[in-house]
Amino acid sequence: MTGDSEVNALGWVITTTDGFVTFTETYLSDIENKLGAGPTEERSEEFLLLLKELAEFVSDNRLLIQGHMNPLDLPPAVQENGAPIPNYFVLKTGPWRAFYRLDYVAKVGVGVIVLHDDNKLQDTLAELLQDASRKV
Repeated sequence: MTGDSEVNALGWVITTTDGFVTFTETYLSDIENKLGAGPTEERSEEFLLLLKELAEFVSDNRLLIQGHMNPLDLPPAVQENGAPIPNYFVLKTGPWRAFYRLDYVAKVGVGVIVLHDDNKLQDTLAELLQDASRKV
């Protein structure tokens, strides 16, 4: 896990996995590479907007981790069929979603995965499981 394991302003300990950070860094790198490829002015504006939204997303996650945003206010994460995923909650900012596993009793949480609206949770989880099984 990454981040400090200190009790935040609301009495929670919220951290993130290395994968959580990797997903965020991958999105940032992808957008920067697209901008560096010399896109049209219209596409550049789209990429700059994505960067702005990603910065807001990172800021919102930092606020949650530091206790300036209450994890109890996060909506439950749901499967494509609308069924809730037990103990998982989502922080959404613009097109970005962060999935947190929260334990309300112990007041601990961990950011597990970051996705853009273009990515489906089920597909991404299936890919992660395939990658993990290849490493075993």
